[in-house]
Amino acid sequence: MNSRCLAVAGGVLMFVAVASSSLLAAPGDQYPEHFVDLLEIGQRVMLVSVKDAGAFEIHVVARPVAGNVRADRIRTVIARGRDYVSFRAGEETLHVPLHSIRSITDGSLDVLERPVTLELTRAPLRSAMEALAKEIGVPIQIDADALKTDGYTLNMPVNASLKGAPGRRLLTIVQQDQPELVLAIFDDHFLLTTRAAAKRDKLEVRDVRGDGPRR
Repeated sequence: MNSRCLAVAGGVLMFVAVASSSLLAAPGDQYPEHFVDLLEIGQRVMLVSVKDAGAFEIHVVARPVAGNVRADRIRTVIARGRDYVSFRAGEETLHVPLHSIRSITDGSLDVLERPVTLELTRAPLRSAMEALAKEIGVPIQIDADALKTDGYTLNMPVNASLKGAPGRRLLTIVQQDQPELVLAIFDDHFLLTTRAAAKRDKLEVRDVRGDGPRR
C-alpha cells in the first residue's frame, strides 16, 4: 500500500509515491506560497521532530488511527498563514514556521481499504468483527445495547469468504443482511451500532460502499 509524500527541494514541489511506513525528508530553502494550502483546517496530523535539524516531518493521518500510533500524539490543523501552520493537541497550541517543515506525507489511506483474508462460516457477529479488527489493525467495538433495542444480537451468523478484498467488504456483507447496522468513526476505534443510534448521537458514519465518511 502506498501513500503520497510531498517534499520540498530547492523550491520545487514533488509528489512521490512511498510505502505507507516510509519517511521521506527532502529539505529545501525556498517554499512556494501555496505550500501551506496542502494542509487543511481540521486535518489531523502527526508531527515528527527531525533530530538535530530543528525541523518537522508532517504525516497526515486517518480516522481511526491505526497501528501503534497513539491517538494522544495526534494534532489538528487550526490555522494557516503564508509562512506558518498552527496545530492543537488538547490545550496545547504549536506554531510551526513553514521553513522548518521537511515534508508532508499523506498517510490518510482508509484502513477499511486494507486487503483482508477471512473465511467465516456462521461466525457470530462479535467474532467476525474481532477478526476484521485484527486484520485492519483498528479496534471495532459493538454497541450491544443499541443492537438489542433494534432486535439484533451479538451472535447473529456471518458468512464470508474474502481473499485480498478490502476490509469494508465484510461490513457490506453484514449490511446486506442487517441494513440498519452502521459503522461509526472515532479517533482510535470503530463502533458497530444502529442507524437510529448513530443519528441520535450525531455520530460520523463510514459508508462501507467505499464512498468515504458521511454524517
